[in-house]
Amino acid sequence: MSKEIMVSFIPLAGLILSALVSLLISRRVVAAESHKLLFEAKKIYDNKLLEARLAAYPNLYTLLSKFIKGTRQRPIDRSTLESFVAEVNEWDCKHAILFSTYAGKACHDLRQFLEDLLREKNETLIQSLSSQAVIGTLIGKMRRLELALKSDLGIYGVDDIEGGLKVIVRDRYDA
Repeated sequence: MSKEIMVSFIPLAGLILSALVSLLISRRVVAAESHKLLFEAKKIYDNKLLEARLAAYPNLYTLLSKFIKGTRQRPIDRSTLESFVAEVNEWDCKHAILFSTYAGKACHDLRQFLEDLLREKNETLIQSLSSQAVIGTLIGKMRRLELALKSDLGIYGVDDIEGGLKVIVRDRYDA
């Protein structure tokens, strides 16, 4: 190969190397910018979801809290239970779409337990509602839902550990 041809390959090799380096750098920049855009979109989504939850969750939390406090003051009867179930079901129909998986499961478990109680005959229901074990289970399911609501709002993190609850304070952006 002649010297002239070899000399002309040097700038060509430099041009090709420069193009490859530019391509690699531009791909990294595009990937980083895409990541930033996705992060910003997720942040906006999370903020909108949090706003919607802040508007809806206090109503359900209030229902649960009032009912729990009411159990300490008077015995629960069928009409009180039916009224409570109707209010929870109405709230659920309007706002359940905002639930996280954990809150949705906690609400479903509570509603299922309440519906099972209401299927009982009056005599059996009266016995169930005067049982400390049944009332304890009912209040436990309500408290689990309360904690799940708080967790969805970023107030608490809730982990289900072997049937018990482990509550941890966490930032809402923690994984």
